[in-house]
Amino acid sequence: IAKKLFRRCGKNFSCENGVRFNFGQFIEVGDNVFIDNGTFIDSKGSVTIGNSVGISEYVRILTHTHSESDHTEGSYGRVIIGDYAKIYMGATIFHGLKIGEQAIVAAGAVVTKDIPANHVAAGTPAEVIRERHSMGRQREQLNHYWFYKGAFQDE
Repeated sequence: IAKKLFRRCGKNFSCENGVRFNFGQFIEVGDNVFIDNGTFIDSKGSVTIGNSVGISEYVRILTHTHSESDHTEGSYGRVIIGDYAKIYMGATIFHGLKIGEQAIVAAGAVVTKDIPANHVAAGTPAEVIRERHSMGRQREQLNHYWFYKGAFQDE
């Protein structure tokens, strides 16, 4: 279904129940992406999700905002989530931001600025707290499998 609803949807896309989005034609999803239940993607400003990204429960991705003085004035900004990034439970990502490749957004974080590649951000507002502990592993070596032994993920 996602291949028909989204601008682009790669192979092995998996989406749990209760995931909501408003404009599928503005969503691009790479290969091996998993989105967990209760997530909301406001895609009015467009969203690009890279390869092997994991998005946990109840994440909110927002791509627009309204003026405080005039609700008819809005601003839109694309959200980009880089390859091998992980967004944990209850995080919120605001419009116009980039989550770098292999970055991690901690549970409950409120992201108000870009997160660089290979770093972990946490807090409200989110701040970079350290580099990702990747043990020298990159991309496929990180084993971003969302189900036991990579079930449902073709090689």
